[in-house]
Amino acid sequence: MTGQDLHIQFRVKFNDLNTNKNKNLLPEEINLLITDQLKKVVTTICNSESNRRGEGYGDSRLRVDMIQSHLKEDSTIVAEGGSLVLSNFTEGKKCNLPNDYYMTTGIEASTTDYCTVNYRKPVREYANGKELRNVLNNYYYTTSVLSPVGEIREDKIYVYENNFTITAIFISYCKTLPIIGYNDNILPFSDDLWRIVIDDSVTKALAISTRDYNMLKAETQINE
Repeated sequence: MTGQDLHIQFRVKFNDLNTNKNKNLLPEEINLLITDQLKKVVTTICNSESNRRGEGYGDSRLRVDMIQSHLKEDSTIVAEGGSLVLSNFTEGKKCNLPNDYYMTTGIEASTTDYCTVNYRKPVREYANGKELRNVLNNYYYTTSVLSPVGEIREDKIYVYENNFTITAIFISYCKTLPIIGYNDNILPFSDDLWRIVIDDSVTKALAISTRDYNMLKAETQINE
């Protein structure tokens, strides 16, 4: 799929629904619409709260396949080629996010307890500090060697320790999303995802056109 392909699909679908309420969009406006909707669609796929079963990225194979070409993995294990750097903070371990990071699709941590048994378990990730503190202060839901608790804060991952030690952090993530341009060559993601993005972009464009039309009509009636 190229930028030109996306523009053609957009204009065909937009013109199919064209009425006198729709304005002629500039290529730059189409680029912005598609870029904005791409961010929303990919974020929805990755977000654990975006689907009815609450399983986020792992919700279905179809959702995973649509963004598979844009996913990467990284870790703090330098010996295995990882580039993340593990360091200390007051309540646990933290590491930097990759330079091309957009959004996580999964975080795991290797941990060592006092019996020196190593585990690699998914990190329960929380979106905000208030929610995180409620969990950390709750005896039944606090972080443990089998179920670490973490959060993403700005450009770092924080994983909290409670009578155990984090020895490594592994992350799977979606890379920085492209800014769509008409002259772009082959773009990432599946055709299925682009169809969703184009449909959403056309819906957004129609809403904008109708709004602008109604505003102009109202102004004309006032002037008359």
